[in-house]
Amino acid sequence: MTSLPRVLSLAVFRLHIENGLSVALGVGLVGLGVGLGMGFAAAIAAGTGALCVSISDQPDPLRQKPWLLGFALASTVFFTALSSAAQFHDGTFLAAAAFAGLWTGLISAYGKRAINVAMTSMLAFIFAMAQDFADGAAALDHFVLVTCGAILYATYALIAAALSDHRQRRLRLAEAMLAFVVF
Repeated sequence: MTSLPRVLSLAVFRLHIENGLSVALGVGLVGLGVGLGMGFAAAIAAGTGALCVSISDQPDPLRQKPWLLGFALASTVFFTALSSAAQFHDGTFLAAAAFAGLWTGLISAYGKRAINVAMTSMLAFIFAMAQDFADGAAALDHFVLVTCGAILYATYALIAAALSDHRQRRLRLAEAMLAFVVF
């Protein structure tokens, strides 16, 4: 029989829990940093960009992180711009929504990591769609803030991944060994 502290440590110090806490910290830091400098509305927009990119920030090996976060960043920027620009004409918005759905459906065929990028794309599109822009300048301001938040989070995620890579490798090995023991 295992002791309570050991059971708790096995439950708390898991790869996905630590990654989730790191992601939450990153999104919070982006929102807080932008909010302190530019106000609440800017913090929400930048936090939206950070949140979209954070969907693709999974506990993957360090060599894959730049590619995954790069695709997430690119899709966040593209689909935010697409949704923001298309809002001013109904026909254009319908075509943009159809394209977004088709794109996410097609890339999801490439597996788990592509599904994360697809979800990033749809979140960025939907978050920008929810905005009610008075004119093109307001849409551009929102786009710039979302892009800055996405870039800030991607930078944070790459630095955090580089600093915690050794620990994540040990946790992946420990979880694999635990899975073999259980079965």
